Amino acid sequence: GASCASTMTDGGCEAGALCDAGTCRWACLVGEPGPHCPAGDVCNGGVCKAASGFAALGAPCSVDGSACGPSGDTLIGFCDGGVCVLRCDNNADCAANEICDTWEDTCVATKCGNGTIDSSAPYSETCDDHNKTDGDGCSRYCEKEAAKNSDCTAAATVVAGTQTVALAANPAAMSCEGPYGSPAMTNDFGATLRFVAPALGWGELKFAHTGTSNKDYPQVARLEGCPGAVDSCASTWGWYGPTWSRVGFDAKAAGQEFWFAIRGHQAIGQVEVTFTPYSCDATPLPVGDTVMTGPESNVFVMPSFDLCEGGFFNQRLGYFIAENDGEVVLTVKTAGASLRVFEGECPSWSQKDLGCAKYSTSDTVAASVAFHVTAGQKYGVTTSNTSSSATDITVNRTGP
Repeated sequence: GASCASTMTDGGCEAGALCDAGTCRWACLVGEPGPHCPAGDVCNGGVCKAASGFAALGAPCSVDGSACGPSGDTLIGFCDGGVCVLRCDNNADCAANEICDTWEDTCVATKCGNGTIDSSAPYSETCDDHNKTDGDGCSRYCEKEAAKNSDCTAAATVVAGTQTVALAANPAAMSCEGPYGSPAMTNDFGATLRFVAPALGWGELKFAHTGTSNKDYPQVARLEGCPGAVDSCASTWGWYGPTWSRVGFDAKAAGQEFWFAIRGHQAIGQVEVTFTPYSCDATPLPVGDTVMTGPESNVFVMPSFDLCEGGFFNQRLGYFIAENDGEVVLTVKTAGASLRVFEGECPSWSQKDLGCAKYSTSDTVAASVAFHVTAGQKYGVTTSNTSSSATDITVNRTGP
């Protein structure tokens, strides 16, 4: 409380105090280990000041952006539009039915629970299951969460083909969306399923049972691990009889695990798993022209294939082994076709793309891509075109 001359230095103040606007005040830090302020003071700007000098939450204030809202020895609000409002860092700081707008640092009314996913800021919803309940795969803030409805220790392993699975009574409820926007209601029995992909490929899990009304919708959710957030919640088809739900999945590697939660009206259900491995049956590409012909290959194509804006018909796979270090030029000589080259012989999620080329039907010359190769290394090439009719695609290779 003594007078001082040099702002924010000891300025002649006693040990542990700083000079603030001509007055010695105790120095402080918010949080641990402190030091903290004595009772009746709050920490503001590194020094302790009387809490009575700051507006309370909800009270009028004069300087927008200034700190306010004493709570213990800290200030938890700021002046916004002439009113002291709570400053939030996350949703837990806000009251029920509110979320934290982290851009503005203020609490706003939530939209969670209205059944519509609002992914825009500040709501950033990733799910909305018509409620604000934690533990059902969609949290009270409408964020995907670990699915407590997944009993990982009792999971049944399913394989490609059709199999009968047992469902346990009274599982935690799920709420997938039924057909035509109606909520799925069947939660009488449930189970957790596990599928191990035998290879890189794509698949689908279908769960079916015979219902007795138009509310007997079976449900399937693909999980992000186990336990894990609901990654995809399947819709349901069928009416007054056999009804089913299904979800798809992409295997990025052999041995990858996929987890599913199912709900039904009966203790027994039918699960059908279909799985199609991606092909790695490639055509050799020697120097010169090669005609990529034959039936379309089940070739895995990375989403980045779009960088050539190529079609997805007549997909075929080729490869070559570089004889020497140097530059290779690949030319697609069929109008309307594209090619893409990558490291390695077989396409995968981890492959490194080296380039692509598209020979548009409006172009006057064929399209080429050049890239450096290392002797002894394998390089893969995928080709496709925009025609749904079976057509051959000619690729020319030069060098090194």
